[in-house]
Amino acid sequence: MRNALGLDSLTFTELQAVVGSQDSVRVRGTFGQVVIRTPTLTTDSLLAATDNAGMPGPRLGLSDVTRIQVRGGASETGALVGAGVGFAGGLAAGLGLSASLCSDGGCSNEAGGAAVITLGSTAAGALIGALLGAPFQKWHTVYPTR
Repeated sequence: MRNALGLDSLTFTELQAVVGSQDSVRVRGTFGQVVIRTPTLTTDSLLAATDNAGMPGPRLGLSDVTRIQVRGGASETGALVGAGVGFAGGLAAGLGLSASLCSDGGCSNEAGGAAVITLGSTAAGALIGALLGAPFQKWHTVYPTR
């Protein structure tokens, strides 16, 4: 399949499916940046749905498109922030707890205890962050300029 984006057939078909499944996409190109409602991707254009009056929406030539973005959850960002907070908190708690429990010299692996607490809190922070970030919408690039 030939297309104005220069993508191979499989990649273009996957991009068509992603774009077609969206309520809207954000497109950047030589024309600036626009949001297209109910988009359809053809081999040479990106089309918007007709409006309530039956008027066709804008038609953007793909040769002018440099980036296509879709809306998605912010789970990845939330997981990274949560992991960072969990790591810092877990490290502080693990070191403090190990130091207080092992202050009489009765522990043979003080660092191991701190590591387990740090690892557990990092994982828990990442999970909580991902769950908290999921409902927030963020633009994700599905077609970048090469």
